[in-house]
Amino acid sequence: MDYIIYILVGLVGFIWGWVARENVAKKRVDALIASGEITIPNQKPEPKEEDFTKIIISEIGGVFYVHNFTTNAFMAQGMSRELVEESLAKRYPGVQFGATPENLKETGFIQ
Repeated sequence: MDYIIYILVGLVGFIWGWVARENVAKKRVDALIASGEITIPNQKPEPKEEDFTKIIISEIGGVFYVHNFTTNAFMAQGMSRELVEESLAKRYPGVQFGATPENLKETGFIQ
């Protein structure tokens, strides 16, 4: 009977040690990710403001016009959000664009 108790105590100790080791490893990985020392391969980093081309969207007569925020240069136009996005993607492949939330609400691109 004593052997069964020793085996059970050993098994409980093994499981407790395994769970404790897993928790320590998770905390260490989270700390490394938070400090930026490592990144998860499938995880995209948060985009920074300088990664975006700032734009202004205006609507005139049912047509949306997109201009560069800094230079006010014309960039694209379309009858809907989808057409504007397609036009921007064709003319500027790989470029990300950003408009202010107020501008997006004003033009009806977001609710």
